[in-house]
Amino acid sequence: MYISRKVLLGVLLVALLFLPAIQIQAQPVKGPPLDEIKIVVRTSQETGIGDTATGKLDAFLWSPPPSVYKGIPESWLNNLTLIRSSGGSWSILVNPVHDENSKYIVTVGGKQYFNPFAIREIRYALNFLINRKYIIDTILGGGGAPMYITFVGPSQPGYKMLEDVITKLGLTPTGDEAKGIGMINSAMEAAAKELGGRLTKIPDKNAPAGYWWAFDGQPITVKFFIRIEDERHEEGLYIASQIEKAGIKVDRQERDRRTCVRTVYGTDPKDYKWSLYTEGWLAMQAYKYVEGSLSQAFAPFLGWMPGEQVEGWWQYTNPEIDKYAMDIYFGRVSSADQYWSYARKVAELGLLDAVRIGICEQYEYYPVNKRVKNMAWDVVSGLGSRWALLTADTPDHKATVAEFSAQGALFMSAWNLIGGLQDVYTHYISDLVVDYGAFLHPVEGDYIPVRVQYAVQKNYDITPDGKIVGKIFVPSTALVFDKKTMSWVNAHYGEKAAVKVTLKYLFSNWHNGIPMTMDDVKYWIAFYYIWSTQLSPNDTYYDSYFASTAAPTLEQILGFDFVSNDTIVVYGNYVFPISDNVTGQFYVFWPQLPWEIWEAQAKLVAEGGPSGKKYSFENVEGVEWL
Repeated sequence: MYISRKVLLGVLLVALLFLPAIQIQAQPVKGPPLDEIKIVVRTSQETGIGDTATGKLDAFLWSPPPSVYKGIPESWLNNLTLIRSSGGSWSILVNPVHDENSKYIVTVGGKQYFNPFAIREIRYALNFLINRKYIIDTILGGGGAPMYITFVGPSQPGYKMLEDVITKLGLTPTGDEAKGIGMINSAMEAAAKELGGRLTKIPDKNAPAGYWWAFDGQPITVKFFIRIEDERHEEGLYIASQIEKAGIKVDRQERDRRTCVRTVYGTDPKDYKWSLYTEGWLAMQAYKYVEGSLSQAFAPFLGWMPGEQVEGWWQYTNPEIDKYAMDIYFGRVSSADQYWSYARKVAELGLLDAVRIGICEQYEYYPVNKRVKNMAWDVVSGLGSRWALLTADTPDHKATVAEFSAQGALFMSAWNLIGGLQDVYTHYISDLVVDYGAFLHPVEGDYIPVRVQYAVQKNYDITPDGKIVGKIFVPSTALVFDKKTMSWVNAHYGEKAAVKVTLKYLFSNWHNGIPMTMDDVKYWIAFYYIWSTQLSPNDTYYDSYFASTAAPTLEQILGFDFVSNDTIVVYGNYVFPISDNVTGQFYVFWPQLPWEIWEAQAKLVAEGGPSGKKYSFENVEGVEWL
């Protein structure tokens, strides 16, 4: 029999009235203030706002721009608390694919195509061809600011440290249309000289430029996937028109999120099914630093660039960006000055290579009914952070909130914690039902412990060339997992670590009532080693996407000493020179799921299902996304 916590407390209170007068220490009520959160869907922004204002919803988990609120009745606005979010941003992803033996040509099904965006100068020219100020003023109604470095707009804490790169490159809000067109024409003319008459201009009085660039006599056409659910539709149409001013024809693929995501992120770039895409992002929390943002925006190693580190696909590569990005991402820097110097280098290289082009950050507003109190929203993302709903309360301790889905197809990615949960819509739910070892503070933007307390001890020297040399002895009890023998071994016994981190785990029960134990943590750590180590070309217990981040993480770790049922001491060489909180959380391994669930997923991906169906952690065409 189920009984609510409030009924139980009421029974105990009545019983206490008949007890003798004794001192009773009040027990704190565990868990968040809300006892129940119901998540529903609204298919229009106006309905979501209206239902929140009239009390049908307590909050709408979508942040419309100021223009949407202009038509809202004043009586509705009086019932709302509008919480600003500057975490939303737009970027343009460009497909730079080309054949291995050609700088410009991509061959699909035996037919050759000229890809103008395989040319770096043409990609970079988009920064000048696009008038970001026009997009913000006209399309967003003033609700935003120019963003050049994707994910690091003016509202982000680290922006000021990178702003000089933007100035150095001469990027401005209005751009320079004439300069952009000139850059594209110069690059196309240089390519035409190399291609011996295959690349030409065809006059057309109806073309915006008066001509079209053509390859083998056919106008070059690029496929631009444009999202239709929000203002990115108008953004895409505007940018398409700008590109056509340079004589490149644009096939405007105006599609919903599901079609766009499956085509752009779910197919091999070499299939050449897309050329550009209107990306939209939401920073789920404020973060003081930029190593993650820059790596996601520009660095191939992290798996967010064309090819996505999916084995067998064509991969965008840039070793120089990867070098500097991995140095800051994995703490291979000796000081704060070196960290920011390398960050500026990544930003500059990423801007120049222009595979992902920042457009703007958005100033939008989440509507919340005024009956909701004590909500600790994030200073950048508003309700995007998990803390907002975890701290909120209502008079009856229940809340109904809605997500926004214009097409009624809410989720864009599968529910698995490795290659799924890649969209904001699933994160609104997953962040409430899984826990974290550490998470970012909603105001300060630095890590704080959640399920794992950490204590950091550092001791190292820095060589003249900037390398960190540890001085902490690694004991024989510090173990790593060996996939070959499927056992824990002290492979780094006697070596010296730069840092020793003591992790104290706070366990409770999983959703199914089974207690959490250190076995869950051990399995999750072993999972890292197993799935990031490839023993042979046919190793089915290996995932290249997972390995792209897991393997470099494990390279920094010299051993785990499982000292008790709730404590681990980790020895490693990753040190974040600016914050011990960032250093500490790097060594936190929190499993988020029971070990047997991870094992079941592993079996499905490695060995297939009982029916013979194949599964993948990632969105791979022709394979079921787990």
